[in-house]
Amino acid sequence: MEVFGEISAQEVDSLVKRYCDYKLQPFKDFEILKHTVRTLGDSPQGFLGAHYYLEIHLGKASTSQNEKVKLKYFVKKVPGNVESFMQYIDDIQVFKKECTLFKELLPRLQDVNLKYGKFCPECYLVDENLVILENLADKKFRMGSPQGQLLDYPHLLCAMKTLANMHSACVVLEGKLQSQLIDLYPTCLTENSFPGWDKSSPRNTSLLTALKAICSLIEVIPKYKDSPELPKILEGFQKKFLQMPEFVRTSTRFRNVLLHGDLWANNLMFKYDSTGSPVDCRIVDFQLSRYGPPVLDILTVLSAATTSAFRKIYFDVLIENYYHFVDDFLTAHDINVNDLFTKIEFKESVNYYRIFGPLMSCYISHETLLPSEITKSLYTNSEMFKEFATGDRGKLCRKAFEIDPLYRERMSDMIIDIVDNFILKEYCEYNY
Repeated sequence: MEVFGEISAQEVDSLVKRYCDYKLQPFKDFEILKHTVRTLGDSPQGFLGAHYYLEIHLGKASTSQNEKVKLKYFVKKVPGNVESFMQYIDDIQVFKKECTLFKELLPRLQDVNLKYGKFCPECYLVDENLVILENLADKKFRMGSPQGQLLDYPHLLCAMKTLANMHSACVVLEGKLQSQLIDLYPTCLTENSFPGWDKSSPRNTSLLTALKAICSLIEVIPKYKDSPELPKILEGFQKKFLQMPEFVRTSTRFRNVLLHGDLWANNLMFKYDSTGSPVDCRIVDFQLSRYGPPVLDILTVLSAATTSAFRKIYFDVLIENYYHFVDDFLTAHDINVNDLFTKIEFKESVNYYRIFGPLMSCYISHETLLPSEITKSLYTNSEMFKEFATGDRGKLCRKAFEIDPLYRERMSDMIIDIVDNFILKEYCEYNY
């Protein structure tokens, strides 16, 4: 197979043929002049894959005019430069899951509410090690904050509508198919982030190493480090943290839908109007998707992309808006939201899973908030990544906590939210 850079000639031909079908023009009318593949930059852009931009330059083969077309795409591939990282990705099947989702399920869901807007990028080509998507950046989408970490109210309101689009599409499609998606698409929705307590699972090893790292941060937070209640705080945090695999199980009590499963700020992209206000949103990176109550996605993004001070003001209103958006989407299909889950049932699910959001935020952010000088080394050094994934990642996290004000501020805020609101009342007597 002839290969140019990271993309084969056959794959380029497939993309051009799809473009020709869309334009209702014969493939033979175009000549492929060249194509280029470039990385997004020196720093890691994706934590579970390698990302590139692809440009294909076309000329009209049957005309003397200098008529040219440039096609632009976003490419995701399995990274091939760090052996332990490649093995980790293969073990937890993240790339296989996303490829299967884009090939089998996401296009069907996207079609349900398509006239009201998309919730994810369009996929043009999939194989076992490659996904080629529409280039959202070329469509004027970008991350919602310069650092991709915190989102304000207008961005989150836009994200709630997009989540409601995706979740309601699951309800509509299941109604048409008269079956649950987990039964029809098990490969897409089998849990791979918390796959049960199989000691050999790399993801469970990662969960335990993450727990140790976060506990090591609790020990240096000034509010707790000299407290006589510190042992009880650590014990209580460990018990709550290890409940996460139970939280993500498909519910027998609440309605289940396709969940993104890893919804932090970098996995949301926004489009803006002339005033700079967000008007559209796309969800990206479906590598840890699952089948569960919609509130799990909502709580994750509202915890991972905001501060505790923000949530005190806006949490309830954003939850309320999400429910209204779902109602609007379902009403468009002549479905009564109360036949599926009433507002009371929805709020019960919020209360039942409430701690999951800040816990998941800690789990995601203790890694994603690491400063670039650390992550750049981490994802280019096989031994360093292996130690981080299965050994003592607390060393790097404590280093980041010491040297990086953003990491220290954000991780402290998440941990204090959990300890003060969920741990102290249950496990401790000390009055803070």
